[in-house]
Order: sequence, then C-alpha cells, then structure tokens
Amino acid sequence: MTRVWLVLGWLVSFKVVAAVMPPGQVRIIMTVDWEGESLFAENMDAFSRIRQQFPEVPLLHYFNAAYFTKPEANAAQIKKSLDRVILPHDQVGLHLHGWKRLFEAAGVTHRVKPNWDRGARPLEAKNCVLDCGIEIPINAYSFEELRKVLAYSRLILQKYGYKDLKHFRAGGWVTSSSLLDALRAEQFLTDSSAVPIPFVASELLGTGLLSWLRSYWKDVTPESQPWRVKTSNGQLWEVPNNAALADYMESAATLAVVNDTLKRLKTGEVLYVVAGFHQETADDWESRVSGFLKGVQRLIQEQKAPVT
Repeated sequence: MTRVWLVLGWLVSFKVVAAVMPPGQVRIIMTVDWEGESLFAENMDAFSRIRQQFPEVPLLHYFNAAYFTKPEANAAQIKKSLDRVILPHDQVGLHLHGWKRLFEAAGVTHRVKPNWDRGARPLEAKNCVLDCGIEIPINAYSFEELRKVLAYSRLILQKYGYKDLKHFRAGGWVTSSSLLDALRAEQFLTDSSAVPIPFVASELLGTGLLSWLRSYWKDVTPESQPWRVKTSNGQLWEVPNNAALADYMESAATLAVVNDTLKRLKTGEVLYVVAGFHQETADDWESRVSGFLKGVQRLIQEQKAPVT
C-alpha cells in the first residue's frame, strides 16, 4: 500500500508541476535601423502607415545621431520627424554608421577607407561636400575613438529627449573586439549586429562587406539565440538579428523563421526572433513589413500560436 501511495504521490506532484510550468513562447523583437542619411517624406509617410496599421506592435528604434550633425540641420524638424513614429511602448537604442560630420563633431578624425561598397575606392573630397561615410565600417576605428562617438551620439540624443540608450546595432552589422569593448565601457547592455549570412549574401554580392560579415558571423543562423560576450569591460548580450531586415527578406521568408522557431519551441522555453526594416527604405519595403506583421497576427489569432 505504501508503494502505491508513493506512486500516486509522484503522479500528483508531476501533474502539479506540469500545470504550473509556463508554456513556451516565441518573442519577436521588431527593430528599425535609422541610418542617419535622410528623412524623406515618402519614407516617413510609409513608416506612419505601418504604425497606424499595427499600433499594438512595439518597436525598438536604433536611432542615429548623424541627422543632427548634418550641415544646417534643423534639430526641431528632425525631432518632429522622429517623434511622428514613436509610440509610448517603444524603446530607443543607438545605430551608428561612419558619418564624417558626426565623427568630426565627436572629435574623431574621419577615415576615407576601407570602403565596403563595390569598387572599394577611398572617399574623395567631392563625395563629402555635405556628408559622407555611411560605407566606412565603424570597426575601422579604435576603442578610444569609438567611445568618443558613442558618448557624443548618446549626448545628442539625450539632449532631444531620447534617454536610457542601452541597445546597439552597428551599421552594416560589422563588429570587432574594440567596438564591443567600447559598447560595454559606455554601459550598453546589448548588441544586435550578428546576422545570418545566407539572408544578406545575394544583396551584398561583390562588396567587401560580405566577406567581412562571413568572417564575423560565420556561425550565426536563423536558429541562433542571444548569447553573452565577454569584453574587457564586462559582459554584453549579443542578440542576433536572426531574421535580418525587410530589405533582404520577403515577408514569407521572415514568417518562415517564426514558424521554424515555433517548431523548435519546448515547454517553458523562450525563443527570440529579431526582424525589422530601415527608415530610409520604408517606402520601398512597406508591403514586406505589413505582410510579415499580418502573418504574425494570423498565427496569434487563428492558430493560437504562442507568439508575442
């Protein structure tokens, strides 16, 4: 009898544990890269339509301070453009490309090479009348230089009300130990520069950037999940952009990443899918973004998928 009660007790205990064990969940982080290049009306209009169609979807904005350092930049108008598409449940991080005006404003000498574009020629003075450098990888700079630009970028954005910047993505998904060290020294908590190479390879074919990314992120796949990175200044979370961005992905391909993640999901587990788009190309890829978000809505509403 004692043995029977022991077995029954174990079964009851198991049922209680199973009942309180949280179900698995796929969490989608929807990001926006603000390149620091332009704030054209057609892109901002497309961005606004996305927000109006999906107001419940929070975004992680990777803002670029370079908008504010362009010659004759109108800070009030820039802030108005940014605020137009920010909702209360959004978060703000930092995006950084090698813009000449921004780096010089931070007290850093701007480099004209290496250039990741096709042809890879150093930038010339004629390229930089207004601004230049989006194609100069930021990992070409030293730890000290990057700290200056990161700190200055944060200072600018804080001035206009964008505070608590703890999340980062590098322009072109580039990385280096100096960059990661500088991020942690400036109190950033996450970097989201890792990306699966197959998702971006065709668009970047013939560029130096592709070969660099292959060396940085050769082990990154759509299944990759956040991992800790040790830096000289402490640990940093690498949160891979494992569904890339709409410029590179049809909506069906991005949804496939979500579906594949759901298939791998186990009870009590949380898995992340990091997708997104660029502000500067929102007009080009609005249909991809809306198609993806509609697909996610169907997964949640019709299939009751554990997605948030």
